[in-house]
Amino acid sequence: MANYLCDMSKAKFYLADNRIAYEYNNGERTDKISGVRFDVVDINNAYEKLSVNVEGSPVLLFDTENGAEIPTACEVVFNGLEVRPYVGRNGRMAYSAKAAGVRLAQSPRGKE
Repeated sequence: MANYLCDMSKAKFYLADNRIAYEYNNGERTDKISGVRFDVVDINNAYEKLSVNVEGSPVLLFDTENGAEIPTACEVVFNGLEVRPYVGRNGRMAYSAKAAGVRLAQSPRGKE
């Protein structure tokens, strides 16, 4: 399978949602957990939505580097982000994405 590079260098992702991701076998979902799927929007690309799968133990809403809670609408950065284009069932271009980890772009501020 060929890999096509997608320029994600200017992407600025904000967390919209996250949920546990499951493995699939022959198109059927299994009960085996594969990691966490983070739904983000790229504010530098017309708020385009992207779902990024982070494999490993399911740590919802937590920074995989330091354990800090990640509230929605916060900027996040993915470690080892790989994005691959494909043609979806509707005939349009779509993307699959996976990453090694996720973290907050900036440390959360305390109460002011």
